[in-house]
Amino acid sequence: MDTTLTSEQFSALWSATGLDHVPHPLHYRGSAATLDDQQHIDRALNSWTTSHHDPALASAIDVLRHAELSVSLIASPTATTPELRRRAAIRGRHVVVVEQGDDAAGDVTVWAQSGRTDPDLSWLAGTLLHGLTNVPPGRTAEVTAHPDDLTATGAAGVLRSSYSRGAPVLAGIVARREAAGYVMLLGPFDGADEPCRDQFTWLDVAGDGRYLYVRDDLVRLTRADESTLRAELTTRCANALRGAAAPAEPRAAWQ
Repeated sequence: MDTTLTSEQFSALWSATGLDHVPHPLHYRGSAATLDDQQHIDRALNSWTTSHHDPALASAIDVLRHAELSVSLIASPTATTPELRRRAAIRGRHVVVVEQGDDAAGDVTVWAQSGRTDPDLSWLAGTLLHGLTNVPPGRTAEVTAHPDDLTATGAAGVLRSSYSRGAPVLAGIVARREAAGYVMLLGPFDGADEPCRDQFTWLDVAGDGRYLYVRDDLVRLTRADESTLRAELTTRCANALRGAAAPAEPRAAWQ
């Protein structure tokens, strides 16, 4: 499945699921410049929603709305690539990925795929990360610091843990970043809220390369390329799904 919708069309389909705000990291981007424009768009949209019958698209929206696990991705623009805003949703063996264009129109493209017995997490990761700037891995293999060591106290700051030697190196690398990407793994909607189950970041550092940035009890920076990010995303999705309750799985209409 490969379908492109206007921002207004996607928003209308999403609102019909009972939620007003389109899912993160997408934004509603209306094209009306005047009240007359908006009234014309509303009439056209009402006609479209009344006459448009696409079971595959309806199934994809349902997976997005009732996912057992969702993945939200934002990547900052670079000299050669636009800002990326993408979201994936997993329900049973079905995976849906949506992308919003970075122009003023903000059209939304919807892709869907079903695994044989399980969700194809490799397809999910490859689709979410497709088109990233080709950046070599960073020169530093790995550096770890305690979060407290990255927080200045007073004029000079205090290094307070056994990882203190890594803090200045890590802080120096992070300070030179010129682009970044952020990934959140989200649980099912609870009303309009989504619990964050996991997250990670990557950084592209000027004159150096790409790093995977993970913060939990420690802050870890590891040299990475696109295959590293795909593996990280695949592993984290698999781990999150192991802790999720199995959902009811209707047959997807795009099959």
